[in-house]
Amino acid sequence: MSSYQDRQLYHITHIRNLPRILATGQLLCDAEVARQSLVETDIGMPSIKARRRRTLVTCGAGGTPADYVPFYLGPRSPMLFSISRGRVPRYTEGQDPVVYAPVQAGLSRQLSCVPGSLPAR
Repeated sequence: MSSYQDRQLYHITHIRNLPRILATGQLLCDAEVARQSLVETDIGMPSIKARRRRTLVTCGAGGTPADYVPFYLGPRSPMLFSISRGRVPRYTEGQDPVVYAPVQAGLSRQLSCVPGSLPAR
């Protein structure tokens, strides 16, 4: 059996966000993207993003879930389903321009948090 580090995690983004991701070589957390006004096209559910900004993480580095890059554990996500059904307010382009990127779980530690973006504890 393979270790967890060999398993795939999945991140979704709009294809218009790819040039910045590829140019910087980074997946940034939502909080950092907002701080730097970097989002080209937001495909997220506004109510979920708001809750991720308010909820406190009480272990590890702390902060809020918005201080971490979101990943899915499987190739089919509830968010992608919502997008495919047109159920995301403020996003109307459908599923075709959405990129579903697999990331090796062992690399996710390097991607999940932007240095300096978490509040001091």
